[in-house]
Amino acid sequence: MTSTVQIITADTDVVTYTLSHDAVVAIERAARIAADAVLQANIDAVSAGGVSDGDKGDITVSSSGTVWTINSSALASKASLSGGNTFSGAQVMSHTSGPVLNVSRSDTATTTTSVAAQLTAVTSNDMGDGFGPLLVFRVTDTGVTNEMLGAVGFVRSGGDTTGDFVVRPQVAGVATELFRFKADGTTLVNGFTFAVTANATVAGNNTGDQTITLTGDATGSGTGSFAVTLANTAVSAGSYSRASLTVDAKGRLTAAATIEDFYPISAGFDGAVSTGKLKGFAVALQAGTIVGWNATVDAGTLTFKVWKIATGTAKPTSANSINTSGVSLSTGTHVTSTTVTDFTTTAVAAGDIFAFELTAVSGATEGSVGLRIKKT
Repeated sequence: MTSTVQIITADTDVVTYTLSHDAVVAIERAARIAADAVLQANIDAVSAGGVSDGDKGDITVSSSGTVWTINSSALASKASLSGGNTFSGAQVMSHTSGPVLNVSRSDTATTTTSVAAQLTAVTSNDMGDGFGPLLVFRVTDTGVTNEMLGAVGFVRSGGDTTGDFVVRPQVAGVATELFRFKADGTTLVNGFTFAVTANATVAGNNTGDQTITLTGDATGSGTGSFAVTLANTAVSAGSYSRASLTVDAKGRLTAAATIEDFYPISAGFDGAVSTGKLKGFAVALQAGTIVGWNATVDAGTLTFKVWKIATGTAKPTSANSINTSGVSLSTGTHVTSTTVTDFTTTAVAAGDIFAFELTAVSGATEGSVGLRIKKT
């Protein structure tokens, strides 16, 4: 078996030889031995102080030629990486001008993304939500060294193949997550969730402090802050006690009315009766107004008056009558009336004491008389 070998001579001529396989192997071994000999000679020269101390450009030699130091600026400004390069450990690069690290990737694609750099977080355990790589931003000046300003990155969220994008600015020395763009399409801003549920159309440009006009239940117009007027409802302004209210779906009162509350005061008789005070007394439970009266008999007619005295230690008498002529049942066997013009007063105070007097009666052997008082 033979092989063709090309050898470049010292004057750059190319000489071609056809050699056996064994001859080619022998030449390769000889070349390696020669290279090792040259390397060892260089090492021996350094060890013997063959290179003088001093700045050699990108390398500084010291300790009588035994210590060679590569300048960090030379590594940072002149290192060129190509292909799939991987850094491990704490790599530090610095430079005084221009970008320290410039990553680019050549590609022929025009409508798809192209990976130019990759960050990988590795754990020796099973990762959970929140684990992921971050790109950290730091500053150094005369007052602080390597002080963190914030970080951005992606963290695991719900599964090993799902991630959220997080923004964590440094707030008073503490990394605080203020933004999280979630994989499900929602956005967390300082702990509050926002979601776009439909396409939004925005027309025109906001060129400054624009005029805003409100219509409907709330009206107003202006720039910046301006007064808003709420539309009136059908409810009249005022105070309502024991009210009946109607509320619409927006929580507005559309109807309101005070529920009128009444209570009665009455007295009755059974058997033959003549004119004069009916038995018993009644006490007003609550302040109010006399708004009506009533009378009922089994037959005949009657006229009655009302006595009223303020609460205290005395009972009412005829001297305390609050009627001028009295009110009458003249036809039928029952009457209910809201006419109170015969009353000298209709005001009632809590605790007032009442009595009833028949001033005329004919043909009645059973009946009752009373008042209707509206509470206030």
